[in-house]
Amino acid sequence: MRHAVEQEEKIPLSMVTNFSDVVADIKHKLTLLRDNPHCSERPIIYHLDVGRAVFSCTVSTVNAKYPVK
Repeated sequence: MRHAVEQEEKIPLSMVTNFSDVVADIKHKLTLLRDNPHCSERPIIYHLDVGRAVFSCTVSTVNAKYPVK
């Protein structure tokens, strides 16, 4: 967290008034997530599997160069 505040956001840690409270809150939420990994919320962002489309293009390119006899 210190790295994120000081290096990435370029904010001196002395200017952050509730740093320890925020760190404690994040640790608490991560602990709850670790102890109860089952979520009932529906995802907002869905994973799109583009790997198969790329693989299909590769296979068709290979077949064009080296046709099966």
